[in-house]
Amino acid sequence: MTPFDGVVRVARGRSGSAHRQPRSRLTTLARYLLTIVDGDRPFVLVLLRRRGKHRGWPTLKRRLAGIARRSNWARSARQFLKTRLNLLDTSDVRQLMPLQLNDLFQECDLWTESPEEILRFLGLDLDGEYSSQFRDAILAIEHQATRVSLPYPHYFDVAPRTGELLFHLVRASRPEVVVETGIANGHSTALILAALDLNDTGTLHSVDIKNDVGALVPDHHPRWVKHIGDGSSAALEGVLNNIEPVDLFIHDSDHSYGAQRAEYDIAARHGSSRFILASDDVNWSYAFLDHCRTQSLSSAVLSDVNKCFGIAWSARD
Repeated sequence: MTPFDGVVRVARGRSGSAHRQPRSRLTTLARYLLTIVDGDRPFVLVLLRRRGKHRGWPTLKRRLAGIARRSNWARSARQFLKTRLNLLDTSDVRQLMPLQLNDLFQECDLWTESPEEILRFLGLDLDGEYSSQFRDAILAIEHQATRVSLPYPHYFDVAPRTGELLFHLVRASRPEVVVETGIANGHSTALILAALDLNDTGTLHSVDIKNDVGALVPDHHPRWVKHIGDGSSAALEGVLNNIEPVDLFIHDSDHSYGAQRAEYDIAARHGSSRFILASDDVNWSYAFLDHCRTQSLSSAVLSDVNKCFGIAWSARD
């Protein structure tokens, strides 16, 4: 019994949408593998239904090749699989495959459930008052929530340990310029601003695509600048071009591989000498790990409720 079940359709000269909608990222991968054909090509669609956990690129290659052997395919499709699978780079596949948590655990420098452990790993000093200040900030946010209408569901809010990490990180690193993408109700935004107020320095630039975001942030906060754009890389680049170098960048918007890598790369180009990259939902794709590897960054991952939060920075001597 293999983890995959394949349904294959081959029709020469046929174009247009498929008869069935893709059901998983494996389907997207299969379509990608089977449509990079030069010249006059057949339209080949493979629908894959996942039955078990993916064990990595070599296993996937063997499974697809096995499906090709057992299926009554056109010769061109079988030959295409044999040749093209060997030409694709593993990094191409990582862009399309769901991340395996074991890869995240093995490739990051630190995996923990403790925000304090990540801060110590960063070499930041912890003040004993930070915890009580964090609790006060949470109470203030909860009070604000009773006074306003919240347009976004509560599961958009920052996870508990992640919120604590963000607050302590801002207090301990004392950034002058903080940028976040993705605001929603503004739960993490309000925590960051509370930490900046206690630091008595710093500005938060928040980027989103809708105007109804940030309900948990008090009106006209002096340290907050909200930027509304179209969500494109060009829009983010435009914001960062017009502000000072970024000390802390926090990604919490589109968690697809392409969007995450684009934001990480743009932020790195505009980072200061003490730049720290933070990203929610790093377990959604291989983007965080790939960025850390290509940029030679140290990384730490906080395991939170049903998600993982990543921190990356240039290794300090």
